[in-house]
Amino acid sequence: MIIIEQIPMLLELLLAVALIILFFYSKWQLICIDITRQQLFRIRDDIFLYADDGRIDFNDKNYIEIRNRLNSSIKYCHKIKLSTLFSIILLQKNKQISDEFNQQELLTDIVKNIEDTDLRHDLEKQALEVTFFLSALVILRSPILLLFIMFAIPVILITQLLGGHIKKLVLDVGKLLERDIIYDKKYL
Repeated sequence: MIIIEQIPMLLELLLAVALIILFFYSKWQLICIDITRQQLFRIRDDIFLYADDGRIDFNDKNYIEIRNRLNSSIKYCHKIKLSTLFSIILLQKNKQISDEFNQQELLTDIVKNIEDTDLRHDLEKQALEVTFFLSALVILRSPILLLFIMFAIPVILITQLLGGHIKKLVLDVGKLLERDIIYDKKYL
């Protein structure tokens, strides 16, 4: 039974929870999207500087495709969230996504086409950064994933470090995110 003296504390608790939820679903979402876009712009600028320095030609098909993928990521990153990823997974499993969509080269595959080894290595780092920021965006925008990751990350990191598969994990997540962006660009 609630004692009259506890009512103000209960109201404060309810107000605090309501304000946290309001912040999470309004300003927090915008902050996460803005930070992700800022990082994607930085990566795109770095890749532009590679072309400006003559490491890759501005007209090279790989450079153009990388730039287009980054532009799509910047344009559609506000649509990337857990629900859209689940939708893509379900559509792929039900074969409702065309084979053309599934066969499109991913950013990491495009980078592998670069002949210059040093440039390819630099671009692979950039592609991993893109994947990291888009993955972080999905996690930070989802209250379920955010709570799960806070508790599961130590276990995941230890397991992955011992297995040496962190890069593969990031690349797999990147493939899924890129497919989501390609789908959004093509069908939305």
